[in-house]
Amino acid sequence: MRTVIPILLILVLSLVPSANFANPPQPNHESSLTSASTVYATDLAEEIYNLVCEDSFKQFIIKVSENGTREYETAENVYAKFWIMSQLENVSDGAIEVTEFGEHDSVLGRLPGTLGSDGPVVMVGGHYDTVDAPGANDDGTGIAAALELARILSNYTWPLDIYFCFWNAEEIGLHGSWETAEMFAEEERDILVYFNIDMLLVQDPSAPTDERIWMVYDNHPGALFQDSQYWAELTRVMNNNFDQPIILPLPGTEFQFYGQSDHYPFHATGYRSSLFAFESGISIDSAFHSHNDTWDNPLYNYTIATSTVSSIGASIAYTLSRTMGQQTVSKYNFNLIPGSTKELYIEISIDTELTVEGSWSGADGLEFALRRPSGVALTYNSTSLSEGVNETVLTGNTSNLGLHVLEIENTGSGNVGIEVTLSHDTDIEGNGVPDCSEPWYNDFNVDSDLDGISDGHEELMGDDRYGDNPDIDGDGLSNLDEINVYGTDHLSSDTDTDGMPDGWEVVNGLDPLSAGDRFADPDEDGLSNLDEFWVGTDPHNNDSDSDTMPDGWEIENDLDPTVDDSFLDSDGDGLLNSLEYAYGLNPMVADWIDPIIPISLGGASVVFIVLVVIYVRRKGTA
Repeated sequence: MRTVIPILLILVLSLVPSANFANPPQPNHESSLTSASTVYATDLAEEIYNLVCEDSFKQFIIKVSENGTREYETAENVYAKFWIMSQLENVSDGAIEVTEFGEHDSVLGRLPGTLGSDGPVVMVGGHYDTVDAPGANDDGTGIAAALELARILSNYTWPLDIYFCFWNAEEIGLHGSWETAEMFAEEERDILVYFNIDMLLVQDPSAPTDERIWMVYDNHPGALFQDSQYWAELTRVMNNNFDQPIILPLPGTEFQFYGQSDHYPFHATGYRSSLFAFESGISIDSAFHSHNDTWDNPLYNYTIATSTVSSIGASIAYTLSRTMGQQTVSKYNFNLIPGSTKELYIEISIDTELTVEGSWSGADGLEFALRRPSGVALTYNSTSLSEGVNETVLTGNTSNLGLHVLEIENTGSGNVGIEVTLSHDTDIEGNGVPDCSEPWYNDFNVDSDLDGISDGHEELMGDDRYGDNPDIDGDGLSNLDEINVYGTDHLSSDTDTDGMPDGWEVVNGLDPLSAGDRFADPDEDGLSNLDEFWVGTDPHNNDSDSDTMPDGWEIENDLDPTVDDSFLDSDGDGLLNSLEYAYGLNPMVADWIDPIIPISLGGASVVFIVLVVIYVRRKGTA
């Protein structure tokens, strides 16, 4: 990689005044956090959504396209490259590390996160080369989207590195993104998600209003829901909850151009969380690959394109607010006039308890309903609840992955001000463990199924990263069950440190969260639960091998309580072990009293036999 020297950029740009690559005007939006604030446990999704500015986004497109074509290896292509690099430094005030990468001169801007290489990275970008065309839409939208998000996101310090990517040589074979995808895999850089943006400005007027932009996701064989579909639906959640819905999550198998943009090399390399934001109006886009692809084309809709960029930025902010030990919490404030309904979308990625809390003012009638993907609904009428008091209006478990819709209807006669809080678990890695129970980590540093191959490499190879039944601590309980069912530590085989593994305690009806049961003896066989674990007996059965001799007595007398040894004569004195137990004798010691026992047991038979013998002898001498 070659580090860009700012002085060189200024010199090069000063030599090409005809390019007119000036800085676009910067809107005066203020953030609730100070510059470069460290983000943790703070959901900035709505703030980031609203900070994206249509005028700023449009100005980036104007400046990058007004100088004409940017065909690969032309002077205009080189000018565009240096302009992009200077913009990344300018809009971030130097917070973004800018490099020129590869043989095809792609530009990568890295906004460092607090975890660095210990965590995955987030990526957003598009290509800056064109065919013989100004390329306002193809792909000025990708350039402008990445620069606009760089301008906003660089005001914060996020937990993960964020890359703003500008690929070159896309139009002649995706060369820039191919070599970067291969480099990322070679250097073991884990990608949490990559949003590729390539043409957003033309919408299909005949499509429903909530399907004007396609967010194409990977649904090919082997893809998990969380790999790609989750992210596509998350952008729709952000778009709907903060604006008017325009984004349609679209399966890649239904998209004819799936292999023709810069997300594809990452998908093909094994990075499954690679999405493609694309216009719905491609069939009527008469400016595609033509000299009419100018910023002022009357076909172009900048408002809808800007909403898409806002949705991507909000999705990144929402995801990076992950908090250890706490469910994902989202809050929304809005007003409802009588007879109106507000829909809030909720993206579910794991079997979770979902709680909806609300408070309101001015209500004399409100109704809440939650629609699940299966169509099953939960309903609750809040008419009788107290005004201004925050109360739980809906709660329940859902195992349905995907979009849920919360409908809130004002059934009363007056205007209502409402605050709604949504709480639920998420699992964006798809490993069965709630995000709040595990830190960010680089998949290449983790081997969840303990097979000697890191999760990251298994993902690149298309293998199962987590195994059929992931059990990281090897205690016999899957990670999913430990977190969601038993509340045990999936990284410790003995959560309560009582000497008995969690799985063994669960199977045997004990409490894996309490060490107090280690000395209990529920079957009263003389062995504590801890003893029963070590010798392999059943703590709820005083005769585990069903040989009529209690487990504790067998251990005390050096017999095996897991094997039926009742018919053995361990001390060779003619008395079986079971009879030694019955008469309170030691089965390992042959003493003087032992032979008497069988005689006494058979005394009557002996007397009878003696009498018979005497009778026979007398009869013979008569």
